[in-house]
Amino acid sequence: MNAHFRRSYDAIAKCVGVDEETVRNRVKGYHRTGFIKDWRTILNPTVNQVGEVALWIDVNPPTSKDDVIEKIRLMPGVIGIGHYYGTLLAIALRYHNENAVRRQIELIRRVAEVDTVVVAKVPFPRCLISLGKTDWGILRAIQRDPRKPFTAIASEVGVSSRTVKRRMQRMIDDLAIFGFPSLNPRAAEGAIMATLLVTYAAKEKREVDEKIGTHLEPYLWHVFHMLPYHKGDPTVCGFNLILPHVGNAEEVLRWAKRLPGILGVRIELFDGMETLYGPLDEEIEKGIAQSSLAHAVMAYPAIPIVIGISTLALQFAFS
Repeated sequence: MNAHFRRSYDAIAKCVGVDEETVRNRVKGYHRTGFIKDWRTILNPTVNQVGEVALWIDVNPPTSKDDVIEKIRLMPGVIGIGHYYGTLLAIALRYHNENAVRRQIELIRRVAEVDTVVVAKVPFPRCLISLGKTDWGILRAIQRDPRKPFTAIASEVGVSSRTVKRRMQRMIDDLAIFGFPSLNPRAAEGAIMATLLVTYAAKEKREVDEKIGTHLEPYLWHVFHMLPYHKGDPTVCGFNLILPHVGNAEEVLRWAKRLPGILGVRIELFDGMETLYGPLDEEIEKGIAQSSLAHAVMAYPAIPIVIGISTLALQFAFS
C-alpha cells in the first residue's frame, strides 16, 4: 500500500538512481509478466470508521487448506488471502464493529478447524479530512486506474484539471487514499517471495525492527506493521522479503532466531496472494452514496418540514 502512487516516473527514477525509461520499462514488465496482476485506488478505512485485522492460521491435515480458502473467500469483509507453502494462511479482514469482527474470527477458526488464531490490528493513519461530492467523484474515476491522467478524470467528474489535481493532492497528503497492488509471487522472475513473521513485546519493537531492517535491507520490500488485538498481547510484525533462492530463507531464519528481545520467529515462502477488491470497492460506493444523500438533503432542507406540517394539518382536518 502506497500513498505516493501518483509519483512521476521521473521522480521514481531519481530516487532509485536510474533513468526514466528504465522505470517505465520495468513497470510495463511487471504488468506483462503478471507479477502485478491488478491495482486499485483504495480508501483509508478510517474515513468510513472501518477497522482492519490480520489473521494468521496453520491449517493442518486432515483439514484441506484449499477447502478452507474457498470458504474464506466467500466471507464478508475479507480483502486478502496470503497462501504459503506448508500450513500457513494469512487473512486480511475489514470490519465495521467489534462484535462483527469477533464473529468473523470465530467463524474462520471453526472453518479452519484450529484451536488458536493469531490476530492483530492493522494500523492506519487517522484521516481527519471530510470528503466532498467532488472528492468522491474523483475517487470513483481513479478507482480502477490509479494513474489515470488528470484531463481524463476532469472530463468524467465535470470539473477542471486544476481542481482535480488540487483535490487529489489533498487526499494523498492527508492519507485518505492509497494505491494497492495485487501481486503474483510465482511471477517474480529469478526470486522467491517470503515473510519473516516476528513476535515480540511492544517495548522491543523499535530496536528489533531497526536491526531487522538494517540487516535485511537488500531483501526487504515491505514491512507489515501490526498492533496487538487485545491489550497485553505480544506485537506481531511481518517483514516481506524477495530472496534470490530458497537457501537464503534458512540463513535469514537462523540469524533472526539469535536476535535478543523476540518471543517467536518463523519464515514462510509465498505460494500465492489473493486480493479481493469487492469490500474495498463497496467502501467507496458507500461513501459516494452517503455524500450524494447529504448533498440532496442540503439542496432541499425544507422538504421534511413541509411534509411534517402538511401531515399535521390533515390530522386536524379529519379529527
